Amino acid sequence: MVNPLTATGNPLTVLQSQRAAQGGGTAQASQILQGGQASLNRSQQYIEKATEGLKEEVERRAEPYDLKIERLEGEVNDWIDVRTEIAQGRAAATNGQDALKTVDDKLTEMRRSLLKYKETGSDLYKDQYFNALRELNVAVGGASDEYNLTGQQNKITHEPNTISYTNDRTNGETELRGVYAGTGFYVDVSQKNGSAHDSTWVADMDILTMTEYSTYDADEPEKSDETGLSGSLKNGFTLNTDPGTIDYDSDSVTIQFTHESSGNTFTGTVERGGLSVMPGWFYGGFTDGSGNPNGAAIDRALDDIGQAKNELGGLQAIMDNNVTKVENDQNQADRAVEQLREEISQTRTDKAVAVRAFQQHEQAEIEDMRQSLEAAQQSSSYTRIFQGFVNSSNNPLFISANI
Repeated sequence: MVNPLTATGNPLTVLQSQRAAQGGGTAQASQILQGGQASLNRSQQYIEKATEGLKEEVERRAEPYDLKIERLEGEVNDWIDVRTEIAQGRAAATNGQDALKTVDDKLTEMRRSLLKYKETGSDLYKDQYFNALRELNVAVGGASDEYNLTGQQNKITHEPNTISYTNDRTNGETELRGVYAGTGFYVDVSQKNGSAHDSTWVADMDILTMTEYSTYDADEPEKSDETGLSGSLKNGFTLNTDPGTIDYDSDSVTIQFTHESSGNTFTGTVERGGLSVMPGWFYGGFTDGSGNPNGAAIDRALDDIGQAKNELGGLQAIMDNNVTKVENDQNQADRAVEQLREEISQTRTDKAVAVRAFQQHEQAEIEDMRQSLEAAQQSSSYTRIFQGFVNSSNNPLFISANI
């Protein structure tokens, strides 16, 4: 930056040159004073423009840093949005773990209840079995779809829910695998009271009821056509098939049962999904023809509970893997945000250093100009004090030819 007070044309050098070049005399002295004041005014304007120019140059030099910070902050916000989605995935996965823990607890309760019923014959323990089974199904189906990885999305296919979420800024996705840990089933009916009959009995495991439909739309259940028959899986149906003849290891079993309130008898195929264990009516109510505990049926149910616990171990492994996926994604997002914030902080430091060094150098030059100008202005003030002497023909200061 050129210092106008040391450059050609500044008020001090102009005044000096005029004194050297011009002879003495009142007119010359007056012109010198007038010319010096004009030059001082121009120097003041120059300093003001230099100050404004410095401000603009500082902003220009800061702009690349500001643009980088803006970009980095945008990336941070993107990652924060990603972390919100990951948090929803975490909630779903941990909900799944909790639900499966509840399932395990309820299977234990069901086993204990059957053993007590076998020992005492008290219907109280059959009720406990029923309630534990209902609570098991409520646990796996209770969460809303976006947080549910253990319920069924379709009561015919028993398809579990799958949840996906964005795991990075480039729209990468993580898929969390769902598992159906309930005990859903339906009965595809072929006969009613010994005559051909086409209908479907569908179990609602949240409330442990079963409803007959003439047509059932698994994808849009609300469009299905009910026949008007339904009943509780606790006491609304009676199994007519001898439990000893049922292949309980098969997911597709043909049975005959009676709907108690209507008295109608149906024959059809039971299609099961989820865990192996079933409601008590599927085991003949755990009683024999005399109303006493049926040891064989109870043992069959106990075997199914044991099998369900084994199946549950595999489901828990899947859910644990979901949690691991979420934790890995969370750690990645946290590291990305931390690194970006560190880069933002470093960029702000770099900006401050670069701008401050330039600003301090230029401000020092402007301050030198200002001080020189103040000195020149002070000198001009002293000269104006003696203006009368300068205008006097007897001015002793201009006796010689030089000022």
